[in-house]
Amino acid sequence: MRTSLTVLAIAAVVVIAFVAINYLPKQETLTNKPFTVESTSSPSSPISVKLIMSAFSETPKLGSETDLSVEVSVHESYDKTLPNATVKIDLPEGIILVSGDTEWTGDLTNEKVVTLNAKIKFGRVGNWTLKSTAQSYFTEDSWYGGTTEVCFSVSEDKISMKKGKCPTQVILPSGVQETRTEPPEPVDESSG
Repeated sequence: MRTSLTVLAIAAVVVIAFVAINYLPKQETLTNKPFTVESTSSPSSPISVKLIMSAFSETPKLGSETDLSVEVSVHESYDKTLPNATVKIDLPEGIILVSGDTEWTGDLTNEKVVTLNAKIKFGRVGNWTLKSTAQSYFTEDSWYGGTTEVCFSVSEDKISMKKGKCPTQVILPSGVQETRTEPPEPVDESSG
């Protein structure tokens, strides 16, 4: 019985590794050229969010710094003011703000692009999701918005990136590792 459980656990790990290698989005090592990520706003939203990272002066690795810009604009065809707008760059714990702005509040129009400029540093090894958002609320339940997310995998000697949220590694009670792109469901420890 114990042998068959061991074989089953090994088979599960092999299957998870196969899926991770062949089907999860590949990360690209950052190069010495700028890159841009466009927003994932809904088609009905007039707000566009663009995250732009400057080129690195050397091969990016732990401790590297770079300039980051987030540009928020309203589509030309939308001729109304979007009130009570907020633009934010959410830095995870492994990415440090060196200088600049990470938040703006005001009214958005199609006549002006709002730009946040920041210098960031990759301060810890790990997978870090940098997120930038823009939202304009009309009421508590009525708003327009856009979001960009970039996953950075930071190691001592290189930084890789991909568009979107970083996957999280979860070790299940059985000891099997599972990769998820959404946070795990909370565990109710009161039940037994």
